[in-house]
Amino acid sequence: MRSRGVAPGIRWTDEGGLLAVRSAPDESPRVVRYDVPSGAPSGAPGHSAESTRVTVVEAPATEGAVPEPEPVTWEGGEIGATSHGTALHGLLWRCVRDSASVPSSSRPLLVNLHGGPTDQAVADWWPRAAYFLDRGWNILTPNGRGSTGHGRSYTQALAGQWGVVDVVDVEAALRVAGPRGWGDPRRIALSGGSAGGFTALLVSAAVPDLVRATVVRYPVTDLEALAAATHRFEAHYTDSLVGTLPDAAEIYRDRSPMTRAGSIAVPLLILQGADDPAVPRPQTDAFVRAARESGVDVDYRVYDGEGHGFSDPATVVDELGRTEAFLARHVLSDPT
Repeated sequence: MRSRGVAPGIRWTDEGGLLAVRSAPDESPRVVRYDVPSGAPSGAPGHSAESTRVTVVEAPATEGAVPEPEPVTWEGGEIGATSHGTALHGLLWRCVRDSASVPSSSRPLLVNLHGGPTDQAVADWWPRAAYFLDRGWNILTPNGRGSTGHGRSYTQALAGQWGVVDVVDVEAALRVAGPRGWGDPRRIALSGGSAGGFTALLVSAAVPDLVRATVVRYPVTDLEALAAATHRFEAHYTDSLVGTLPDAAEIYRDRSPMTRAGSIAVPLLILQGADDPAVPRPQTDAFVRAARESGVDVDYRVYDGEGHGFSDPATVVDELGRTEAFLARHVLSDPT
């Protein structure tokens, strides 16, 4: 049975029912009411899943059919001379538009890297996915080592290895995308925000031959600057992910996209909030200058009043439109 997410804030009604917000990959968030026998909580005598009545109280219209993602796996890449055969995980959203005439393997592939980096891409309602699926893209969301949801050792594999393990795991996914039929290997774009943007930039520098273009939102670009200036909530986070300063200063510099800007040979779209407390704008400004001085084609947009994540509907509309136009220009053109 397909699982459906229930958001925080659920509450019992006076009549004994339960109100909640429910969603699924193909179902936008909606208010539902669960009525159980005699108002008994789940697990109480006389209650069963079959006897629970679910009533949709409020359901916004969802335009078009959004397919559910399918779980995919691939083998981890190499780190130094050591081969890692770890099974890696991700979710693949296949575009179903014109599926009779356009095979999935020939679709452009948008590889979206989650932030955190201690987080995971989940199978839930995702408006960004709906937007690009409707425009003909397949979407891969890797959950490489360091992601949650696949055991403690899987998550802790990123300890001291941020900027290494995440990069080789994404590279490994890019190399099998074509043979596995996940999308057209000649039309792959990377996307990510925050820590996902950090990895996307490093992958773009490491294997530019596998990527046509990269879109990042408020990306981490300078690890030393991040450790010095980020907000209190994430203070010392990099100690476990990279190493302790000042002893690890050389590692911080080597793994920073700022240091590798000259190796990036794909067009970049960078989107940044002017009031970002986690990745302050001056860090992104400095990276943009370094990349442009190295000859990288950089399209840069700063949004006033936005922080680490965009909340103003006008901003979201603009950044989606910019991203679509950028990808159309650099990825959807005939592969060379």
